[in-house]
Amino acid sequence: MTANLFVVAATITLVLLAIGIHFEVLRLLSARLPRSRLPRRFRVGVVILAAVMAHLTEAVVFAVGIGLLVEAGLGGIDGPISSARDVFYFSVTTYTSLGYGDLVPVGPLRILCVVEALTGLVLIAWTASFTYVEMQRYWQAED
Repeated sequence: MTANLFVVAATITLVLLAIGIHFEVLRLLSARLPRSRLPRRFRVGVVILAAVMAHLTEAVVFAVGIGLLVEAGLGGIDGPISSARDVFYFSVTTYTSLGYGDLVPVGPLRILCVVEALTGLVLIAWTASFTYVEMQRYWQAED
């Protein structure tokens, strides 16, 4: 039971970090892009590039958490894990809900992985709505 509570606490911490990263990236974009001298069409590209970088950073945050929990003996990953790159790959496939199935979480770590997938889904949807609003702003400005 204590292992599960520790994993839940770690999960909440990682989710809050991911939300904070995402919020700050979108806030910076929202504040700085309207004042940018970039052509309007390029601004949407900047939004997409920044969002992808934010998502990858958030996946790194989760990968670090996964690695630490595995090292602490609070679960594991069944499959061919040989480096930090493999843990990052697992995190990205979990975050995006892609989940090829070649790597599978076991033990209490499953709690974190389920919540990582849900968090990724919500943050990707947040990115989509933000991108839509930015595209509307720049397309309407061209009319």
